[in-house]
Amino acid sequence: MRRPTPCVGICSTTYGDLVCRGCKRFAHEIVQWNGYTEEQREEIRLRLRALSLGALQRYLSVVDPLQLKKYLALQGSDPSGLGPNEPELLRAYALLRAQPQLDAAELGLELHMGFANQGLTGRQALVTAVEAEFYARAEAQYEHNYKVTVR
Repeated sequence: MRRPTPCVGICSTTYGDLVCRGCKRFAHEIVQWNGYTEEQREEIRLRLRALSLGALQRYLSVVDPLQLKKYLALQGSDPSGLGPNEPELLRAYALLRAQPQLDAAELGLELHMGFANQGLTGRQALVTAVEAEFYARAEAQYEHNYKVTVR
């Protein structure tokens, strides 16, 4: 089941951010969300999915696709509502975030060496790094599209 909005309940646009630090939507998209057609909403969801996937790919790789497929098939959908049609890496990341006992290797994933070289370890460091990268990509896209510096 699809969530009605991409909102994650951590909105920073109320404090003046042009890009929300929670859902990574642009401020005007949040304000106008209820007036958008389903096609417009889906366009935003697709953009967010691509940005998120790009951020993930900076830190994680699928090294055993069969193991990942098997694990995801056993899980069905994940707690964040991502279904079987979503990219496997996004679904795997959602599982890693939701299930503290899981290890990336159990899912057939591997952390990139650059992540280890930054002195980052553990699930929270991974989540923090991925979210920061996702936000940076969303800000860059806003600046590119609207020719407005976010900071």
